[in-house]
Amino acid sequence: MAGEYFYPSRLEAAHTRSGKFLKLVLVVTIITLAGELVWILGIGPFRPFSRLDIIGAENISREEILTVAGFSPALSFVSADVNAMEKALAGIVPIESVRVFKHLPGRLQIIIQERQPVATAFVNLDGRTVPVLFDSHGVIFQIGSPKKNEFLSGLIPVISGLEINAPWLGEKIPAMYIPLLEDIERLKVSKPNLLRMISEIKINQNSFDNYDLTLYPIHRQIKVRLSELNEDRLEYNLLFIDLLSDESGIDSFDSRSGIASYIPKEASPE
Repeated sequence: MAGEYFYPSRLEAAHTRSGKFLKLVLVVTIITLAGELVWILGIGPFRPFSRLDIIGAENISREEILTVAGFSPALSFVSADVNAMEKALAGIVPIESVRVFKHLPGRLQIIIQERQPVATAFVNLDGRTVPVLFDSHGVIFQIGSPKKNEFLSGLIPVISGLEINAPWLGEKIPAMYIPLLEDIERLKVSKPNLLRMISEIKINQNSFDNYDLTLYPIHRQIKVRLSELNEDRLEYNLLFIDLLSDESGIDSFDSRSGIASYIPKEASPE
C-alpha cells in the first residue's frame, strides 16, 4: 500500500510558491496605491504647494506676480482660488492674458502672455520727451525706455501724428487707429525686413474719422504716401524709390489713389 502513496511533484510545489508570491505582490501593490490615494486626495491638497511654475513672464518680476496673485507660503490646492488669481493678475497692464492651473498634489502653474510692442510714439511728460509702447490692441503698456531688443532692431516703428496727452498705463488710443496697428503686426510677422525699412509712420488726419499715412524710409530721403499700410503696395513703393537717388528732386511718392505719382521737393508743402 505504501507504494501507492502519491507525493506532490516539484512543479506543483513551485506553482504553489509562485501563487503565494503573486498574492504578496498584489497585496503590497494595493497597499501602496491606497497610500498614494490617501496622500493625493486626503493629505496633499491640504499641504502648501511644493512647486510653483511661472511661464511666459520675461519683463515682469516673479515677486510682483506672486504679490498681485495673493500667493502665500501656506497656500494649498484646496485654498487656492485660481479664478480670483487670474482676475488679479489681469490687472497688471503689461499682461495681455493669464491662466492659472493647480495640479494634485501640490503644484501651481501660472501661464502669462505678455503684451507685445507693435509701435512706439514720443510724448511730452513732465517736460521730458519719453517713448510709450502700445500693442496691437492700442493699449499703452509701457512708458519710458523700451526693454525690448525689437526697438533697436527696427521692428517697432515710430508713429507720429497721434494726440497723446498725459498718458497712463492701460490707456487705449482711439479705435480708428487699431487697423493700422494690426497692419504693422502682420508686417512684423510676414515681412519683418520690409518693416525694418520704415523708420517712422506719420498719421495725417484728413477729417474727424479719416486719415492717410506718410512713411519715412531709412534708406532714402523720399517719403511714401499711402491710404493704408497695404503690404503689396508698400513693397512696390519701397522697391520703386530704391531705384531713385536722393538727388532726384522727388520729395514724396504718392499712391493713395491707386495710381502712383510723385511730388517734387519744390512743390512739397513741408
